[in-house]
Amino acid sequence: MAKPNDRGGEDGRLGFVDDARGLAVVLMIFWHTVDGWISRDVQAAHPSVLEWMRVFGGTAAPMFVMLAGVGAAMKLLGDQGRGRSKWISSRELAARGLHVVATGYALRVYMWLVDDRAIMRASAAPAFIPIVIGLGCVLVGLDRLGAWKRESLPLVVLGAIAYGWGISQAFVLEPWKAPALLKVDVLQAIGVSITMIALLEPFVGMARRPLVAVALGCLVVLPTDAIAAQMPAGLPPAIAAYLGKWNTPLGMRVAAFPIFPWLGYAFTGVAIGHVWVRAASAKRGQYVLFASGAIAAGIAAIANGPPIHRWVLPNLPTLYKALFMLHKIGFALSLVAIMTLVSTVVNRFPLRELGKTSMVIYWVHLEFAYGLLARSFRHHLDYAHWALGYAALVVLMAAVARVRLRFPPWFEARRAAYRSVATRSS
Repeated sequence: MAKPNDRGGEDGRLGFVDDARGLAVVLMIFWHTVDGWISRDVQAAHPSVLEWMRVFGGTAAPMFVMLAGVGAAMKLLGDQGRGRSKWISSRELAARGLHVVATGYALRVYMWLVDDRAIMRASAAPAFIPIVIGLGCVLVGLDRLGAWKRESLPLVVLGAIAYGWGISQAFVLEPWKAPALLKVDVLQAIGVSITMIALLEPFVGMARRPLVAVALGCLVVLPTDAIAAQMPAGLPPAIAAYLGKWNTPLGMRVAAFPIFPWLGYAFTGVAIGHVWVRAASAKRGQYVLFASGAIAAGIAAIANGPPIHRWVLPNLPTLYKALFMLHKIGFALSLVAIMTLVSTVVNRFPLRELGKTSMVIYWVHLEFAYGLLARSFRHHLDYAHWALGYAALVVLMAAVARVRLRFPPWFEARRAAYRSVATRSS
């Protein structure tokens, strides 16, 4: 394994960013198991308990999207420090973001094929065969797009055509199932956010101007309700779902994480990433992390405090989404600061491996929270049995993370050679 560097991480990474991502993973598993395992009767009998659980579990998604912005800033600033072209950096980052979007759709296809057993229905084959082939081509093409390989664009275009054809067949063959394949979930929100940051960076320079990034983040979230009220606005549901939710069964099903407001969390994360990178370069990373956590906690308290709700929001209700975003990000950063303080004192960083393998853990844990492996106890547990199951699942996911990080060197070498992408790791 690589040796830790003077910035507290490995291979040029900031270690506490992986710790923060690991905390988001733990909170994600927490909320998904609460939502998937605890019986509806138990939830209804203790609404205050469920609300407190929602406070912590509902912090996972804002943390993931914010940390996507942090990671984008780390790459962009790192490339600038190495004198790389801003256009190359933006292309690589955009390819990375689009790859995350495609991975989000691949997860939806997997859940349809495996959890919903579409792969066992011969009638669905004319849909899922071109979908799987098309997504495979798109993912391979995007892997190579960052390095501008000659075959990358043809693979992406041909794959998208095959995928689109398969989706159209799914709506014909299984119209009651097909909308779930187009759900805009948290991976799509993260991927689109990374792509937007990449496309805007050469012109706006958010990674170098943290105040601009925060201002853009707040501006993005302000029209959330106004945009949602207009959706789907005559757009195809798969496109409208990226812009806002709308209050129909289809809208609630496909528009889980629209870019209004989630893009604002990523933009604000760029500003946080700028501060953390500059602090680490000055060898003051943990000091600034604790300071930013304390400041963020204060901002969260102010943004959600009685004066705001009593005097500001009644007169300026459009500010609610921006203040809510600052509150969620502030609460998340305060949790990160507390976790880092405890980890530093005990000299143990148990969540770092979960953070480094967050994509793998995200995919695997869903099988236990909502998939085939949860069918026997889904919505059947009380709080005590849920707590035991949650603790066991976190331990199991930690084991999965450890195994993933200890793949043989030859496997990693082949994987790197296959991808052959010039993108630097954050």
